[in-house]
Amino acid sequence: MHNAEGTVWELPFEQPAVLELLAEFGNLALLPVEAGQSPYLELSRGTADNVDVHIEKVGEVVRVALEPRASFNWFGAWDCRAVLYLPRDVHAALQTNAGSVSVRNLEGCELGIKAKAGKIDLVNVYGLLHVATDAGSISGRGLGGLFDVQAHAGSVRLEILDLAAGEHRIRAAMGTVRVELAREIDVCIEAHTVMGSVRNNYPVCADAPARLVLSTDMGSVRIEEGSAVRVQPRVAVAASQPGTRADLPVEPTRQTTSEINPELDRILKMVEAGELSAQDADELLQAMGRI
Repeated sequence: MHNAEGTVWELPFEQPAVLELLAEFGNLALLPVEAGQSPYLELSRGTADNVDVHIEKVGEVVRVALEPRASFNWFGAWDCRAVLYLPRDVHAALQTNAGSVSVRNLEGCELGIKAKAGKIDLVNVYGLLHVATDAGSISGRGLGGLFDVQAHAGSVRLEILDLAAGEHRIRAAMGTVRVELAREIDVCIEAHTVMGSVRNNYPVCADAPARLVLSTDMGSVRIEEGSAVRVQPRVAVAASQPGTRADLPVEPTRQTTSEINPELDRILKMVEAGELSAQDADELLQAMGRI
């Protein structure tokens, strides 16, 4: 189906909406669907000529795969852009090998997002959030809920307006962790680094219902008190350890990253071996047009 913006595929969700998405590369965006409309996937003009879209429904789960066609030129200037318009309380597991993931204005959701190389950005999202990247950055503003966030080589920078009861984990193996917390959050904070520095300017309570654990092996940890006041959620998040349907892995079922793009696989291995910094990897990926 086509419209003025691009090509559209309907997403046949049940209630609750459960999504599994696998993309080899590109810029992905998750946005709330407008009231009265059915959820759908939209590819920008020209994208459908270079990408095959596979949608299947297995039980209550809608599975989506975006795959480059054999004729696609990795080193061309063309870019893949896909937008998914979803219910605000979607349960989604996403995996992408290279590119960016942007999430906006979801509430009561469960998200499991994994990017091997690229950027993850969340704005005005409240829910159960499992977010990870191997090489790249994770950023967020106006967030709340239960957090399990990790960047292997890269930075994490989050503005958090509310923490649900339970344990929250935010970690960067090689890079910085910076968290700005809204005022009046009742939280116990543990922060440490193997090689680097820790600075915490936020008032803490040892027996608070929310426990925030921040760490990095090589880099700095910063916790600041923001100007915003804690925002009470309209949708509650269960007080439990991170680990729900959104935590399920999305495994590639066809070609692997190294089979499609050996250059990207080499960059990731160099970062893991310490031969390339996260910043250098990020700049190189941008120069190659991957992010």
